[in-house]
Amino acid sequence: MRRITAITGLGLAAVLALSGCSAAADSPAPTDDMTSSAAVDTVNSDGSTLRATLTALLADHVYLAGAAIDQALSDLGGYAVSFGQLINSVVPELPAEAVQAELEMHATSLVAAIDANIAGDSAYFALLKEAVGHMPMTAQALAGGIAANKGIQ
Repeated sequence: MRRITAITGLGLAAVLALSGCSAAADSPAPTDDMTSSAAVDTVNSDGSTLRATLTALLADHVYLAGAAIDQALSDLGGYAVSFGQLINSVVPELPAEAVQAELEMHATSLVAAIDANIAGDSAYFALLKEAVGHMPMTAQALAGGIAANKGIQ
């Protein structure tokens, strides 16, 4: 029961973080004449801020999940399916199957790190770092759906 609660808690934290990331879209646009040009500033755009914020939150998630190895390992496959459905219910522009696929790839690398930790293998932190390395791709996929949902460039 403790494992299910921990996994559900991690999922709910991710959903809350994802839904809170749209705050950047609510901030007023700069009135500087340079921003009114035809070129789109992709470095300082709301979409870029969304991706960066998601990347940071997802990286934190990996480290927290790695620290909760005794509770985060139970039924990750089933969790990927239900988490994909949950995210799709919050952000319909994110297909449940796409979220599931991202989570499964992520879970595979994270489980490798968890297994290394349990075995006392010194590769644990390198494997955990590899799992964190997937977070920019996951953030990009999630940010695309959230941006489409919120009308963010």
